[in-house]
Amino acid sequence: MLYGPYLCFSLKAPRDLSARQTEGAQLLHLEPADRGLTSGTFPAIGATGSGRSQGFAGIVSGADVAVTISWRQVAVHGPQGLLDVLESVVAESIPAFDPAAVRLDRWGEEAWVGCWAWLDNGPDGARACQVVVIGHDEGAVTAMVHGDPQDVAHHEAVCDHILASIRLSPSDLLSPQSFGKSLCEVLNERAVSVGEDLWETGIDGHLRSGSLIVRMPSLYRAYLQSDGDLDVVAAMVDSHPRSFLERRWGGLSWDKVADHIRVVLRRREAVEELDVVQVELAGGLVACPVLDTGDRMTFIPSSEAERWGLDGRALLTSAVAQLDRDDPSVVIAAADDDGMPRGLMLADEDGYDSGRLLSPNFRAQLERALGGPLLVAMPSAWTIHVWRDTPSARRKLSQLAEQGYNEEPTPLSAGLWRWEPEGLTPLD
Repeated sequence: MLYGPYLCFSLKAPRDLSARQTEGAQLLHLEPADRGLTSGTFPAIGATGSGRSQGFAGIVSGADVAVTISWRQVAVHGPQGLLDVLESVVAESIPAFDPAAVRLDRWGEEAWVGCWAWLDNGPDGARACQVVVIGHDEGAVTAMVHGDPQDVAHHEAVCDHILASIRLSPSDLLSPQSFGKSLCEVLNERAVSVGEDLWETGIDGHLRSGSLIVRMPSLYRAYLQSDGDLDVVAAMVDSHPRSFLERRWGGLSWDKVADHIRVVLRRREAVEELDVVQVELAGGLVACPVLDTGDRMTFIPSSEAERWGLDGRALLTSAVAQLDRDDPSVVIAAADDDGMPRGLMLADEDGYDSGRLLSPNFRAQLERALGGPLLVAMPSAWTIHVWRDTPSARRKLSQLAEQGYNEEPTPLSAGLWRWEPEGLTPLD
């Protein structure tokens, strides 16, 4: 499971650990799910149940143990570079840092890894600490296990498994901004050789070839998982003929496709030249029902909707009902001093986070979880923030919305929105 909006690393952890991202920093906390309110932190909110994560066997509920992971753009050059990073992490609180006690080793072909453990005797009692650092020329991942010595010792195997699962991206990895162009070059070399339509990146940020649309974030995740091998991703894209989607959906009855319908939000100008089903919303947005095949989506031609005897509103209602059957992941972004969550970010990365903003049921669940009226920033279809509406939230989300709208693919809105029972309304 990939925790956090990180392009630089991933890790796996038991589901009875909640994930919490520190606002404004690439810092992630994992801890037992039910420690939230008593420890001054909070659990990840799900769309079902009480909002408290239900876990499997792993770290015992209530245990005083946590894992904190962070990414820093500090180059690591060899063992001395790794020692420098370790020293910068612990020097402020552990003056007796001893490099001779650090275990160092190679990590793959281009990185170094080091670890160090100690017992911190503070005013509140002893704390066991273990630090692991993995780094290469592009930066370093630092992970720290900390907690009561007895709990840390009891759950040592689980913590070691989490630390060992950290996967650092290669140092020569393409950025999301340059990935699309590079992938198009590889795909077009293949397309030219067989006389097929060329590939391009559309205004919505997706990869297009003729009528075929492939979601770029899905491809970028595959790129990360293949350790930066463009040929692997290109082969995956080319594994289906160009007419695959048309053959799969074309001519099928409504009952054959109903379970695959989803919905996304788009800027009106991004799709206005396409003869596809779209429902106009406020603020220059439209809702587009689509058909989902797991790794790609297909906009629905108006002719197909007419053949099914359904208009845009009926398709939209069905799409929202399908999304309501899912249980989206939510990453908490901020909390009050008493541990009450005040804001969160939808982070399913399935492409349908924007469509969930059309769900009355999901809105009601988040309003109960956040304890007040909802404020939404949706700078792009892949970045959806939902906070309790306060003056502070308006200031912070305004900055996020404006910055993300100008920088991220598939932009939606540079402004803020109220999310009320009647739906989304632009904030004046």
